[in-house]
Amino acid sequence: MSVLVSLIVMLGMLVVVPAGLRLIDAAELTPIRRTWPVFAVPGAVALWLPRSATAAALAAVHALGTLALALHAPRRLARTRSLPPAEIAVLTALVTPSVAGLALIAERSGHELFGFSLPILALTVPHFHFAGFAAALVAGLVCRAAAGPAGRFAALSVPLGTLLVLSGPGEVRAASRADGCRLAALSSVADAPRGLLPPPCQTRPSTRSSTHPDSPDTA
Repeated sequence: MSVLVSLIVMLGMLVVVPAGLRLIDAAELTPIRRTWPVFAVPGAVALWLPRSATAAALAAVHALGTLALALHAPRRLARTRSLPPAEIAVLTALVTPSVAGLALIAERSGHELFGFSLPILALTVPHFHFAGFAAALVAGLVCRAAAGPAGRFAALSVPLGTLLVLSGPGEVRAASRADGCRLAALSSVADAPRGLLPPPCQTRPSTRSSTHPDSPDTA
């Protein structure tokens, strides 16, 4: 894992997640708020060790914290018994760090996971801290502060995007297995404005058959 990626992941583990948890108005999250450093610090240490059983064990400690956080999602759903867009975004924020935790264990142990290469797994860890947890939480807070269609769309856009990343079309999975650069190229094309995309391929006109009436070989 590169130095830049490790620093970004540390920021997510040690700053973004605990700060975000304080923004969720739920008393049942108080224990995980207080104990989060116990899980986050070993995960941060694992980032700077070579891939090994020791690094994987430290990453597993972090993963246990993310799992404890994810378990609050079904409890919260059972308590509220409602799924407005803002609540969907908050539930997504509670669950997504566990994806990062699982990816970190696989990456630190040096094993591919679900066909994804080690470089892709290394990028998955910060992705689900920021694009998963932080973005979903912010979207949920925006929806609560700005009621209306735009707020509801913002709250739903992050969970839907997260599900899209998790499910992943076959082309993206194949690209990630073959070469990380291909995945980046595919993403840039998908995100490009419509007017900048190359024109669609056009089929060539079929050659005339030798039996066509205008063919010089026709008797």
